[in-house]
Amino acid sequence: MRVVEAANQLLGEAVAEYERAGASVRPEGDDLEWWHLANALWHQAREWLRRHERTDRDIARARRKHGTGELGTLAMDGALEASALFALRQALGAYAGRSGSDIG
Repeated sequence: MRVVEAANQLLGEAVAEYERAGASVRPEGDDLEWWHLANALWHQAREWLRRHERTDRDIARARRKHGTGELGTLAMDGALEASALFALRQALGAYAGRSGSDIG
């Protein structure tokens, strides 16, 4: 759990740094495709962090309540979190695939 939390913290820091650095970037030409791939990766990383945080919050709330009514919400949140992770992996794969073919 500590490793996962550390990874999420580092991802959150990377997302925040990208937001700061990318705020003034206006790519042109060949750099435009890179910019789109990087933005897709940034967006999916933010979505993953948001979904993961929500799932953690809902689990903590369900533990306090001990009610079965929360199970449907937890199941839905888990599915959405898994979907966010899948999208993040796809965006990372697209970015990594592009960088592997064009960076020397």
